[in-house]
Amino acid sequence: MQRVEVTPGLEAGRDIAALARHMGLRAFHEWMRTRLNGDVRSSDPTQWDEEPGKSSRNRKSVIHDGLTLEDILSAWARDPEAFSRVDRHFGPYVDAILAHDQTLSEADRADLHELAKIWAMARERLAS
Repeated sequence: MQRVEVTPGLEAGRDIAALARHMGLRAFHEWMRTRLNGDVRSSDPTQWDEEPGKSSRNRKSVIHDGLTLEDILSAWARDPEAFSRVDRHFGPYVDAILAHDQTLSEADRADLHELAKIWAMARERLAS
C-alpha cells in the first residue's frame, strides 16, 4: 500500500519482480495450477508449521510437480474460460521469475522456457 506520492514514480514491474523473487518456481507452478482449477486451496502437501528446508516424514518426494499440458487442457475442458483468466498472469510472472529468481538452476530455467512454449501453443489453440 502506497501512502505517499513518490517522485519519480515507481517502475512498472516492481511489484511483480518482488512477488516473483519471493514466490519462486515451485509456488508459481502451484499458483498457476490452483488458478486454472478455480480452487483457492493449495495442493502443496507442506504443513503450515513445517520448517522450510526440513524434510517431513509424510512427504515421499521433495521434487515439485510442475505444471503440465495436461493441467492446462483438463482445466480448459472443465471451464473454457479458466485458461483465458489465468493467461494474463502467466507471461509477466514467467519473465519476472527468469529475471529475478537467482536460485533457479539451469535445468529449472530450461523447464520454465519449455513451459512457456507449451503455454503459447495452448494459447494459440484454445483461443480459436
